[in-house]
Amino acid sequence: MLSLRNLVIPCIAFMSIMLFTNQFFDSYSRLERAIWNSGHFVLFALSVWLLLTHTKLKNDGWKKLLIISLLFSFIIGMSIELIQSTIGRDMDRADLITDILGGFFGFLLAATAWREIKESKIRPYIYITMGLVFLIAFYPVTHILLDNYRMQSRFPVLADFESSAELQRWEHANVIRFETSTDHVSNGDYSLYVKFGLSQYPQISLLHFPSDWSGYDYLNLDIYNTQKIPTRIVLKVYDRLHRLRGSVLNDRYNQVFTLKPGWNKLQVSLQRIKNAPATRLMNIDDIALVSLFIIEPEKSVSIYVDNLSLSM
Repeated sequence: MLSLRNLVIPCIAFMSIMLFTNQFFDSYSRLERAIWNSGHFVLFALSVWLLLTHTKLKNDGWKKLLIISLLFSFIIGMSIELIQSTIGRDMDRADLITDILGGFFGFLLAATAWREIKESKIRPYIYITMGLVFLIAFYPVTHILLDNYRMQSRFPVLADFESSAELQRWEHANVIRFETSTDHVSNGDYSLYVKFGLSQYPQISLLHFPSDWSGYDYLNLDIYNTQKIPTRIVLKVYDRLHRLRGSVLNDRYNQVFTLKPGWNKLQVSLQRIKNAPATRLMNIDDIALVSLFIIEPEKSVSIYVDNLSLSM
């Protein structure tokens, strides 16, 4: 019969290898990415538990074991981050914090089996602490699950900026300001204020949203142009297959719009988006990105964005 130790060791070995391999999921999925990163917590919890229960250390005092647990997690965690930085992966402070939390959880898990703990009144508090540590470590996953629920409940609205939490669904490059605002609003109480910087293609991109647009006819977007002259902006839309095809220009929807001063209500036929790729039809039920960018601005350009939605 397999012991718990014999089950834990292969799990630790497998997860250790996975830290230095490519992720087996869509790297653009923030939920899958967060779940993947939570593996750090599980790995260090199991490693510290094994260290404290199946070595000579199990006979030491709890204070020494706590220090060993935290030092072990910090040193090994930092070493992993340094090694990852040499193989094309980014160092992540959040991963190191998760490693330490996992080590602390492993210490608490081992502590629940110690005789002096079993015979004392402190054991319930250890379980409470374990629960709190677990909640902290898995907060990113929980936060994303709640935000995904909000996205689905608001659909076919893709972005209305009524909550600052929506900004986490976006990415931007070469942008000076990116924040919610009440200055110019077309719907609700807030809009998105963007000040594009000086670069070749300053842009904002919505990455996290319900991707199945089938059953709708139009993509709608309100943009307030603060410039006193017409300003050109590009709307870009593509599906997940576009990335696999090399992200070439003629495989996506790219449309230049000239914004007049003040509010501009843009409406794009989804049929046009579907037909945009040169050699295929875009998968309208698997859209991956909506982006706005300026082409080589000579000076910074400021706009307000609101009410990004689908309609029939």
